[in-house]
Amino acid sequence: MKKGKIFIWIGAALLCVIGIAAGISAAMGRGFNPLGLLPGQRGTTSQGTLPLVIEITRPISGDSGQAAPVTEAVTPEPLATTIPVTEALTTEAAPATETENREETREETTEETTEEETTETETWEEETTDEESTEAETPEETTEEESMEETTTPEATTPAPTIPEPATPAPTTPEPTTPAPTTPEPTTPEPTTPEPTTAEPATQAQETVPEELRQHLAALDMEAEQLVGTQLLVVKGLETPKCLVYAYEKTEAGWRPVEWLSGIPGIMGRDGMAWHTPENAKYTPIGYFGLGPAYGEAEWEDTALEYHQIQSEDYWVLDPNSKYYNQLYKTHYGDKDWEHAEEMIALLEYYALCIYVQKNVNPVVYNEGSAIFVHIDRLDNSTSGCIGVERWVMEALFKWMRADADPHIFLYPGQ
Repeated sequence: MKKGKIFIWIGAALLCVIGIAAGISAAMGRGFNPLGLLPGQRGTTSQGTLPLVIEITRPISGDSGQAAPVTEAVTPEPLATTIPVTEALTTEAAPATETENREETREETTEETTEEETTETETWEEETTDEESTEAETPEETTEEESMEETTTPEATTPAPTIPEPATPAPTTPEPTTPAPTTPEPTTPEPTTPEPTTAEPATQAQETVPEELRQHLAALDMEAEQLVGTQLLVVKGLETPKCLVYAYEKTEAGWRPVEWLSGIPGIMGRDGMAWHTPENAKYTPIGYFGLGPAYGEAEWEDTALEYHQIQSEDYWVLDPNSKYYNQLYKTHYGDKDWEHAEEMIALLEYYALCIYVQKNVNPVVYNEGSAIFVHIDRLDNSTSGCIGVERWVMEALFKWMRADADPHIFLYPGQ
């Protein structure tokens, strides 16, 4: 575009120069002489054509996508040019009047000015042409210039072609395609044969159960997997009527001993330990039983066990013929049917803190024993079948045991 503007300015300057010369010639009453020949000169006329160079811009293909200038040579119509002859200047001219001399002088000055402007214009055109030839050194531009020169005829001036602006294609938005729903083929699962499970070796059970506890349970042919709940009290019978008391608790890692309640001395029934414990016999039962509820003198005790405060109307029935055998009976029931019972409030020195051992319950078996407790030892030598320990041990058991841990007691003869 910059080169095109240069050519436009050159053409405009030429037209201005030609117009000025034509105006001066008309004012002087002479014909238009674009080459500035003075009147009276003789010359020869030669026919010729002057090429007119026009620059046009065409879109060409390339990586840049920009339009490259193309220079076309257009040959205008032949012009009659009068070439001055030197001899005409030496020919004797008729004497001219003073007026004619003035007009000739004026014409000479105008023609000199025109020749200077023409010379400057031609110099500018040559410089511009040199710049264009330097810039248009690519093979594509040279080829296009040669093709344009060949197709241009000398008889007519080819008008500058109109270069259409490259059309920018409108962006097309692709229509969203919805994939056709595919229905998965039903697959029939292959039958799987369950792998046989191998029981864990006994060594793993030994790792989660203390050796001492395993020895306790082995006395009655029991294993740790048979234990119920997470709190266990073990009573190991010694030489009658002595015994030792142990406590164990189950955690995520397995059973572990309660250190502060391990191997505590106590007393038991004066007749020793037995599987069958009828009424009036002084045996401590052998076996695995539940524990609770708890009973005591105070209105409230610091324990998580089910607790019952002993009242004056509370009796524990020892009569196997009563429907309340081996149960707590309150006198306000009004249907007393027993002959023998323990008045619990009269035995508070033992029952101030006590926990019931669930021997002969669910169902209650006739004459199989009753009223077996873990209670306070009053420094007696033996019991009628209960387990006696010091008061501090009972206080510790009250605080440690919980009803939701489902505590149990395991009793066996050690000798």
